[in-house]
Amino acid sequence: MGEEQEEESELRRLATLVETLIVTSDTTKSFVGKWQSIRAKLEDLRSGLSTAAEPNPESGSCSVGDSVLRELIKAISITVTETQELARLCSGDELYSGGKLIMRSNLDLSAAKFDLHSKSLAGIYASGILSSDSKAIVVSKPVFGGGREMMRFYLRDMFWRLKNGDLDMKTRALTALVEAFGEDEKCVRIVVSESSEILDILCSYLDSRELRIQEGSVEAISTVAGFDFVKPILILAGVIPPLVRILETGSELGKEKATRSLMKLTENSDNAWSVSANGGVPLVLNICATHHSSNLELVSSACGVLRNLVGVSEIRKFMIESGAVPIFSNIIRTSNEESSLLHAMEFLQSICSKDDKAKKQFTTDPTGIDSLLRLLKSSPKTTSKVRQKALQTIGDVCLSTSSSPDNSNSNSNSLSRVLNSGFLQRLVFLLKKGDSPTQESALKLAAQVCVLSEDAKKVMGEAGCMPELVKLLDESRPVEIRETAANVLSCLVSVQKNRRKFIEEEQNVNRILQVLNRQTEDKNGTKKFLLNALMLLSDTNSGRRKINASEHVRNLEKLAETNVPDAKRIVKKLSGTGSRLRNLLQGIWNT
Repeated sequence: MGEEQEEESELRRLATLVETLIVTSDTTKSFVGKWQSIRAKLEDLRSGLSTAAEPNPESGSCSVGDSVLRELIKAISITVTETQELARLCSGDELYSGGKLIMRSNLDLSAAKFDLHSKSLAGIYASGILSSDSKAIVVSKPVFGGGREMMRFYLRDMFWRLKNGDLDMKTRALTALVEAFGEDEKCVRIVVSESSEILDILCSYLDSRELRIQEGSVEAISTVAGFDFVKPILILAGVIPPLVRILETGSELGKEKATRSLMKLTENSDNAWSVSANGGVPLVLNICATHHSSNLELVSSACGVLRNLVGVSEIRKFMIESGAVPIFSNIIRTSNEESSLLHAMEFLQSICSKDDKAKKQFTTDPTGIDSLLRLLKSSPKTTSKVRQKALQTIGDVCLSTSSSPDNSNSNSNSLSRVLNSGFLQRLVFLLKKGDSPTQESALKLAAQVCVLSEDAKKVMGEAGCMPELVKLLDESRPVEIRETAANVLSCLVSVQKNRRKFIEEEQNVNRILQVLNRQTEDKNGTKKFLLNALMLLSDTNSGRRKINASEHVRNLEKLAETNVPDAKRIVKKLSGTGSRLRNLLQGIWNT
């Protein structure tokens, strides 16, 4: 025990000497490039010595009783002493004036010796002479926002452990790196600028047969892959092929982290061809098809990868031919997890907006539209975000028209299926009971539906849409909602059947006239749309009688008095139905 403690102390003393030499070498004024190379090798050696000097967690000391190690300690001490003298000669106020060729040769020799010492120490460690007893201690991570030098030393330690440690030491080092990368972006930037070999070794470990090493490496990659300044380095290090291989042969956790990494690396269709060339597209599609009910996080990331790749026409065509549309329709129909649903709908929006064949596949399949409609039902499992996205997807995929004349019949059939599916009744329910963001999405979709055809307007009127639109004109509502509600209402009452229904329902006309009082100084389109609706209502005798009988008709008169053209025309129409406005009209029209 005494001998082991003595050698442990010797290792610590030697590590301190090496660290002192690192600091000293940084002050040299001659042969700066040579000294920079020596410092890099010194930092590797210092990390190895510090690790070797750590006490065994159970015995309380490091088990170093071997003559090979003692000889190595002696050799390192001699090299450090020799190099300290070289550093002194190169650190004077004047540039070194001795034999430059000899000094270059000596510096090269020192660099070679330190490199050899590091490799020898790594070999001794790998042989088991330095027993870690499977509980290697990882040095303390610098505090968040700590000094750059402290972080650099920490990362050099991690690199040494990753490169030379046993299975447990490598695993702990990977865990520590994931934590450091996630907490401090500065750590990632130091890795990129000064220790990029860490990224190289992480990429190489993606093919490790040791599951813990593979999973730890892919988790570290997924943590840094989102940084734009890291992506090029990972791509050059060849990260995509092993990530794709993990999708096929890795564990569930490995697949989850690999798809998340690929999702980050393929943003804006970057590196799409690399993923495709390595067979990644069918593997990701298979994940979506087979894991949608078991590993929700994995499916969410897989959806994100495909959504990123859909911008490449050749890859998009392959997806469609491989059944991507039915796969994602099935996810929407069966999943209750928000992230998976949102990613799946975003994918369908993207692929259908870029390819009419994909849109036709979805809209001609009855289960496709039904899968979206189920998300509009009142259910505690369906979040507001999901309902909003479902409404947007119905508008973008089922109700948007194709520019191709070959698809005109498909557009008409899709609209008919939506209108006959009970969709409008659910839309009215969301206008009535939905939260504000959902109501806004429902209103936008209602505005889209009412311009598609006269039949669509009739069905919307029959579904009870108009009274809900009138309620949304209340001043407590946001301006955008009031304006959209007025626009849709104006559109609906352009249909004669809807006008009769609107007039028959109590308070509808009265409510519009009441709202006009707040729109006198209106800078948006609400007043314009309401006046247009009143213009259409005043085309019928019953409409004119309703307007004249309203207690708020004075609001319309005030607009006419301020020379608002539409208001004046409406008042003129009303002049034949009663005498209360005749005196006013004579004053208005004689001016």
